[in-house]
Amino acid sequence: VMIKNVKIRFNLNNENDRKAYDYLQGAEKSYSKAVISAICEYLGLSERTATEDAFLERVIATIKEELAKTNPFGGVLQFVQTPPAQIPAEKENTEALNKIIRVFRMAGCKESDVYSNASIYSHKLNPTAQTAEGCAQRAIKQEKYTEALAFYDEALQLEEIDSLKYDYAYAKAAILRQLGRYAEARSAAYQAISFNGKEGEPYILIATMYADSNPFGDDKILAKTVYWAAVDKLEKAKSIDPACSEAAQKLISAYRQHYPSKEDVFFKPELKPGTMFHIGGWMNEDVRCRD
Repeated sequence: VMIKNVKIRFNLNNENDRKAYDYLQGAEKSYSKAVISAICEYLGLSERTATEDAFLERVIATIKEELAKTNPFGGVLQFVQTPPAQIPAEKENTEALNKIIRVFRMAGCKESDVYSNASIYSHKLNPTAQTAEGCAQRAIKQEKYTEALAFYDEALQLEEIDSLKYDYAYAKAAILRQLGRYAEARSAAYQAISFNGKEGEPYILIATMYADSNPFGDDKILAKTVYWAAVDKLEKAKSIDPACSEAAQKLISAYRQHYPSKEDVFFKPELKPGTMFHIGGWMNEDVRCRD
């Protein structure tokens, strides 16, 4: 039998590389067969779907199938599925819990109760950014949003990699937006941008909040100026992140329908095209008037 080895280099500053490295370091059994199978399936894909994303999906799907067939963690995987009153002493096995967390993160199974329960138990023993995130997601599922925000704050404090800090800050912004706490949501969105300025989603989030706001009370004409501010954020999202360009453009097209009309501007000379206009309230934005 001729066996050949392939060396893989991991850039630990890259989130996906780090996840893959942690997973391989913690694995108690070899997944060589699963990876080989995924590669062979990838090679058999049609030209239309033979992309890196398709390959990644195949690998993740295969890992999920392998995990379903076998339990590489002995009784540990079973105890996190046991009702709390019946959890045995193995819950204090931090190393085993962290292996579960790594595998489920790699397989994209963060919605699993196994993942969230392992995160909770591990977080009590040895808090990390990853366990805090797992606890936050469990709190979201239970609609305990204040707890979720606290866990994401903890994750931000414990994490050192900016790309992961971005994920936690953006998750905070999304929760705060859902709760109607727009000013705080915008602050969290800008925090996410500080960790990764190449992502457009935070700007889209801010834009939707602007479009949903009215700091002018009964003045229906001035109320339309929020759409100028919203489109400014959407244009920014398009300029930095091609991946969200289509979604941003759809919103731009919709919001432009609500711009102040020429008739509106006739009654509000302060909205003369080309001049600057200040939107107060929580938005506190200066926008360029346009026709």
